Amino acid sequence: MKKTVATFFGVGWFPVMPGTIASVIAVPIALLFHGLGGFPVLVAATLGLFLIGWWSVSDGAENDPAEFVIDEIAGQCISIWPYSAWLWVREESLSTNHWPIVAGSLALFRLFDIWKPGPIGAIDERHDALGIMLDDALAGVAAAVLLAAALFLLELK
Repeated sequence: MKKTVATFFGVGWFPVMPGTIASVIAVPIALLFHGLGGFPVLVAATLGLFLIGWWSVSDGAENDPAEFVIDEIAGQCISIWPYSAWLWVREESLSTNHWPIVAGSLALFRLFDIWKPGPIGAIDERHDALGIMLDDALAGVAAAVLLAAALFLLELK
């Protein structure tokens, strides 16, 4: 059961770029959570994913296997938080016109998840279940900060 969740029901077994594939899959999942109840539901669901992920990666955490992608799912959801909050505050619905914002959150998350600058890389070196989940959560936070800044600038326009 743990491995099934850690691989996000087999997504992690994809032979090429499983982390990127999981991140792409996380986008509609995050948008679905937003659609179910806005920003608060997305935040609650993301926190639930993080906790379930932390539990699920505890077996094999010392080597952070590539097939463990639940961390990418949670991190990508975090990176979409500013967009979700922006929509929620403005009382707007999801829109296909906003695809550059969503694509930006994906690109920024993957950048920080792969690059692992500063504290993201330091946490990745923990080699434990919390480290596996936290480095991607921080990559999501870094992406979210930049996305929030972009949305703020968009509002000024």
